[in-house]
Amino acid sequence: TVTGVQTCALPIYVEKVKKIRAAMNTETKDPMDFVKLLLPRNLETLEISMVSMTQVRHLIMSMKSSGSTGYDDLSSKTLKKCVGVICPHIMHMINSIVRTSIFPQCFKVTKIIPILKSGKPTDKVDSYCLVNCLPTLEKLVEGHILKATNEWIEKCQLISPHHHGGRRNFSTATAKLSLDLAIAQNLDLRCHSAVQIGRAHV
Repeated sequence: TVTGVQTCALPIYVEKVKKIRAAMNTETKDPMDFVKLLLPRNLETLEISMVSMTQVRHLIMSMKSSGSTGYDDLSSKTLKKCVGVICPHIMHMINSIVRTSIFPQCFKVTKIIPILKSGKPTDKVDSYCLVNCLPTLEKLVEGHILKATNEWIEKCQLISPHHHGGRRNFSTATAKLSLDLAIAQNLDLRCHSAVQIGRAHV
């Protein structure tokens, strides 16, 4: 049964979290103190505007067509088929969330699916990778908030221009291109170049 699987798997994942926490270095200083020294406080306020019908349609149609669903059994593929009818209702839902500043509890529930890792035995809990399937409607709300947040971050220049990870139109290719350009400029100026590589990239 589902309850039986949960009872068996939960202690194992709890123990994993405890080991990860135990391996972390204890830092007594608040990281935000360093951030305040490096970056001046931004005076711009993040404001999330109301969404329009056109924006809702764009949010729906830009979603990846998939049959996967959250606990509500609504997929993005189904949503796209009825986009003309459901747009006004989704617009009202998103605007209500923005207006009231209350995120619905039902969107905080996720369906977790265990996926067997390649070459792993099926009778071991550690052989499975847990995948969270969020409700499709929650992804639309998240998309609208993410767009407003990204625009605010770019406007306030909160992210370094040398940061290439997790940004639109940036990747490892642009990071390498930026590095190559800096080295070429230093060669022209007869200067030395030094690159620090973390263990995660070795």
